[in-house]
Amino acid sequence: MKEKLAASVILYNPPSSTWKNIETYLPFVEKLYVLDNSLQSNEQELIAAISDKNKIEYISKNENLGISVQLNIACKKAIADGYEWLLTMDQDSYFDLEKMEEYINCIISFPHYEETAIFGFVQTKEPQAIGCAFDYTLNLITSGSIVNLTAYKETHGFDEQLFIDAVDQDFCYQCVQLGYKLVKFKNIVFHHSLGEVKNFRSFKSGKMTTRSLHSPIRLYYMIRNFKYMQKKYPEQEFAQDILATKKDIYIRIKNNLLYGNQRLQVLKSIQKAFADFRNNKMGKA
Repeated sequence: MKEKLAASVILYNPPSSTWKNIETYLPFVEKLYVLDNSLQSNEQELIAAISDKNKIEYISKNENLGISVQLNIACKKAIADGYEWLLTMDQDSYFDLEKMEEYINCIISFPHYEETAIFGFVQTKEPQAIGCAFDYTLNLITSGSIVNLTAYKETHGFDEQLFIDAVDQDFCYQCVQLGYKLVKFKNIVFHHSLGEVKNFRSFKSGKMTTRSLHSPIRLYYMIRNFKYMQKKYPEQEFAQDILATKKDIYIRIKNNLLYGNQRLQVLKSIQKAFADFRNNKMGKA
């Protein structure tokens, strides 16, 4: 990119595969902020595994600060260091090298790309187009997105009431309210996982199907934060996207109740999520 590009990745008890994931995008950025939510430091393992150590700034307070706090730290550090764009990554996400290069080239060639708040891509396993075809969108996931830090400075930042889940959705909505565009490229794909994916026999059809399972605490954050977002953004502009989120969460709850082995804990988490939202208990549970 003509402007300086930095990246951030948030760790939480990272497996060894994390270091290989980082190597897929490290060559394309000038600086990588590694923000560790683990209770114990992973700095030695990181430095031992990474090829270009001079690009790394490791940040840890030996506690889980959540996603929103760490993203705000990364954005503010990048701005202070003179960067104008920030690639935000999860530890389990990675690019095929040619796709990362193609992604950056699509942004560079995008007309008036400085007027776009966030660039991202479709969440599919295969490209949906050839060339830099794109759609405008209301919502992009954090992992793999490239954030315009000029736009970030105009927002309230990532909402720290959310801790995890819906953090990206909230930030996207803030940018849209400010008049910025969000661009989703249809030719770019990357590798990302949400939850534990397993094969089960469907109760309805009897066929083997793939289902995503989540821990009860993750479902708690999904439900509580959805209710928060529903209240924070009543505008008709976001109604369809909010409804799509509601349907997605319903499916995830159903999968965990039908196919998971923590049904009682899931039910308790659902109850707690609604109670905490009503009582305005936000942030870290």
